[in-house]
Amino acid sequence: MLLLAHAVMPGRIVAASVDHGLRPEAPAECEFVAEVCARLSVPHDILTVELAAGNLQQEARRARYAALYRWALDRKVPIHMMATAHHLDDQVETMTMRLNRGSGLSGLRGIRTFADIAPEGGEPVVAFRPLLGWRRAELADIVEKAGLVPVSDPSNSDSRFDRARLRKHLADTDWLDREGWGRSAALLAEAERALQHFLIEERVTLMKMIDPTDPKWVFVRPDRPARPDYADIEQVVYYFTLFDAEISRSDASSLVKKLKRNRGGNFAGVLVTPGEYQGKPAWIFQREPPRKTG
Repeated sequence: MLLLAHAVMPGRIVAASVDHGLRPEAPAECEFVAEVCARLSVPHDILTVELAAGNLQQEARRARYAALYRWALDRKVPIHMMATAHHLDDQVETMTMRLNRGSGLSGLRGIRTFADIAPEGGEPVVAFRPLLGWRRAELADIVEKAGLVPVSDPSNSDSRFDRARLRKHLADTDWLDREGWGRSAALLAEAERALQHFLIEERVTLMKMIDPTDPKWVFVRPDRPARPDYADIEQVVYYFTLFDAEISRSDASSLVKKLKRNRGGNFAGVLVTPGEYQGKPAWIFQREPPRKTG
C-alpha cells in the first residue's frame, strides 16, 4: 500500500503504524516501517494503543481505528480519508466467515470499499480500501521487487484465531475463484445500498404519520404480504438508534419473530410491542418503564 501510494502520489501522503502492545517484536516492526518511510520521504508516526478486555482481534480493530481517527484529525492539516491495504484474499476470508455465521446482506457485502470510521457525531474520516481487487501474492511480488523483506505477523497463522484457521484451509483450495467472490461482494454491496435507500424512503413516509410530541416511536408495517423479514430487521436496528441504543441484527431477527407472533420484547432498555397506530398494525418502540421496587 505504501509503495503504491507513493508511486501514484509522491509527496502527498503520510503514514502511520499501530503498535497494539501484543508482541515484543511490534515496536521494532513499526520502526522498520518508519525507516522505509524515511527513505521515501514519507512522514510517519507510530501510534500505541491499549486494548480493552474481550475478543482480542475485535478489540484490536476497535482500538486501531480509534487511534487512526484521532491521528487523522489531530494533524496540522486534518486528514479525512485514509487508505488501508485490505486485499481480495481478505475479502474472500471475510465473506466465508460471515457465510458460516449466517450473516445477512449487510454482512455478506464483505469489506466495504469506503467506510466512515468516525464515532457517533464525530467529524467524518473515511477508510478507503483500494486494493480489494488485488491478490495477496501480487502485493507480495511488488514488495519483493522493491527489495524489501516484509514483516510476518505470527497471528496471521495462529490457529487460535478463526481467520487464521480459515486462511490455511482456503490456501489449499484450488477450485475457489477469488475474483468471482470479489465480484459477488461488489454486487451484494450494491444491493445493500439499494435496500437502504428503499428503507430510508419508507422511514420518511412513516415519520409524516407520527405525532412529534409522542415520546414513543411507531413503525407502521407496510401491508405487503411478500415483505421480507430482512427489511423489518433493518428497520428495527434503525429504530433502536433513535433511543441511542444498539441491537445486533441477530437479536433484531429474534425480536421480529416475536413481534410477528404478536409478542413483545425488551432489549437494551427499549421495549417493543405489537399494537395499532391510526387503525393500522404497528410496532411500538418506547423506553423500558422503570421497574417497581418495594
